[in-house]
Amino acid sequence: MGRLPDVQNAAATPASASRENSANSSSANSASKAPFPDPPPCFGLGQLTRHNAMQLKQLNLATLPVTYGDTLYEQLQRHSEFSRLGYLGEVMVGAICCRVEAPAAPAPGAAKKKHRLYIMTLSVLKPYRRYGVASGLLSYVLSRASQPQTGVELEDCYLHVWTENKYALAFYEKRGFVNEGIQENYYTDVTPTSAYILRAPLPWVYADPKLASRDADDYDVTQHNLVAAVSPPGSK
Repeated sequence: MGRLPDVQNAAATPASASRENSANSSSANSASKAPFPDPPPCFGLGQLTRHNAMQLKQLNLATLPVTYGDTLYEQLQRHSEFSRLGYLGEVMVGAICCRVEAPAAPAPGAAKKKHRLYIMTLSVLKPYRRYGVASGLLSYVLSRASQPQTGVELEDCYLHVWTENKYALAFYEKRGFVNEGIQENYYTDVTPTSAYILRAPLPWVYADPKLASRDADDYDVTQHNLVAAVSPPGSK
């Protein structure tokens, strides 16, 4: 089924769910060269668990024109290293879901290829867009993917973007992705069915090692790891 990893049309958790605080996540170095703003202080990250997987499904149903079955969310729970939920205050407003793809077997005598990271969805609820949520989610995942992984070497990150979605195209290009061409007949649920193929080499040019090193064990999950008890934008 076609996928629309689309920040414009893209894409309160139980206390037992793991949460990761990402405020002030950018180091001075990466912040000085990154051409996009940091998310607000009330922005936080959460791990995908069995407790909130259905919330992720509801988010995607509300923001994506493509419907994913329960099998996808079960797989994401088992392989959630590069998937995160985004919060503004206590409200889950966005999510990024990625998978690691193993390379095809190399031809005899050819060099061994590395794994790739594929962005399946990047979604944000409409009232909470343009507050840096998508940037915060993408920055965390790509910074994490830029660090050495045990047994897995990632060559790049790529995704498909619907050719009608110029906003998403500009979003990714601003963040170091290169448009490598068009894949015809990629989507089955939208017209036109074509998609841009966007790619960013890893390590990511804006990777923040300090952000990538954050781990769920560092946080008090009962307190939701929020930096500030402030209302999310548009809640007043």
